[in-house]
Amino acid sequence: MQLNLDNFQLEPGQVRMITKDSGQTVQSIEILLGDQTKAEMMVDEKLNVMNLVVRDTVLADIPQLQCAINKETLRNFIIGLNKLHNSLK
Repeated sequence: MQLNLDNFQLEPGQVRMITKDSGQTVQSIEILLGDQTKAEMMVDEKLNVMNLVVRDTVLADIPQLQCAINKETLRNFIIGLNKLHNSLK
């Protein structure tokens, strides 16, 4: 059985987390940044990095932004996000 996630469209600002092992392992995270811009983050277990891809969800011919992020950079990013989160009232 295959689940078609395209039937569950995200609204701008919403996050979707794909997990396995009854939610124990995160496979990917998606956030819709705008009406047609999505960021996807997924682990590459072979290279031991997180791949980040930002793409236009409507216009397939526009180049996507893509990079691999190591564990230390990801940690620093999460710390920064946590500090931003804590500053919100």
